Amino acid sequence: MTPSETVTAFIAAIERMDLDTAVAMLSEDVSYENMPMSPIVGRAAVRATMEQFLGAATSVDWPVSAQFAEGNRVANERVDRFRIGEGWLELPVAGFFEVDGDGLISLWRDYFDLPTYMDQLTSLLGGDATGAVALQPIVYVTDMDRSIAWYGNVVAREPASTSEHWSTFDVGGVTLALHHSDGASSEGSVGLSLVVDDDLEAFLERTGLNAAIQDQPFGRSLTIVDPDGTPIQVNEHH
Repeated sequence: MTPSETVTAFIAAIERMDLDTAVAMLSEDVSYENMPMSPIVGRAAVRATMEQFLGAATSVDWPVSAQFAEGNRVANERVDRFRIGEGWLELPVAGFFEVDGDGLISLWRDYFDLPTYMDQLTSLLGGDATGAVALQPIVYVTDMDRSIAWYGNVVAREPASTSEHWSTFDVGGVTLALHHSDGASSEGSVGLSLVVDDDLEAFLERTGLNAAIQDQPFGRSLTIVDPDGTPIQVNEHH
């Protein structure tokens, strides 16, 4: 296939919600970039992200109004449509793709207006979608089982869901998500802040962790580090 045909086939697979086929068309080190957010790197991480944004949809339709190719680069103008509940979320998108020498997509970059997406999602879900998105931190991990055990110990909860690529914890009304990664996406790791009801000394005793407690203008806090080196600030409830 030509690069343009590859992108067309990739979009068609997404419209069928056939993630196996779509992900197979990506390179192992693919970079998926929703501008201006941090890149998501690697097949596994991109698949988990696609599972997340397709999860609420019962049908997907991404009509392309224009598509241009030059060498291994492809650009298109489209509307990404998701059927959610009784309505459609419609998001105008400008997409940019690069296809490598093996015919696989190595770069997928989309430009869109985030408020347009959020306003429609809020309406379709009948709630405050902004809060839901802002309160779902995602951490890239290299060993899912190890990280589930570590985070379960820290938040004192069993996971709400587990899989090879995506696991979650419900923490005080917030969904903490773990994405499996081969380590290539560490630059996109997010910082986390947890608020604990017990005092910090009790938290350290319960978890068996070691950290220096500091007095901050907002109260006492400490910083712990997960098995993949992600720093997590822990604040004392007051």
